[in-house]
Amino acid sequence: MTDKGKDSQGRFTQGNRYGRPRGSIARLGMDLREDLADFLHEELPAVKAELRKLDGLMKIRMFIDLAAFVLPKLKATDEPYLGNLSTEDLDQIIARLKSEMVKN
Repeated sequence: MTDKGKDSQGRFTQGNRYGRPRGSIARLGMDLREDLADFLHEELPAVKAELRKLDGLMKIRMFIDLAAFVLPKLKATDEPYLGNLSTEDLDQIIARLKSEMVKN
């Protein structure tokens, strides 16, 4: 074995202590992300101008597509959908929320 955990052919050996830690981001990936972020920041005024030119439905589609990059994705839950609850159930939920707000 040669230096820094590599074999005679220059490949890292299994269990290499000297390589990049598992799950860490490669420097090239970080550089690419930074370059892309800089480019998007510089081009933001042009992107906004182009979005303003779109018609209503296309503009909504673009907002939805772009929102996926900045908003967390919602996950389905086991909680009941509010539209399926009775008026009494909704009143109980509202009363419980009000009482919790008063406590805090």
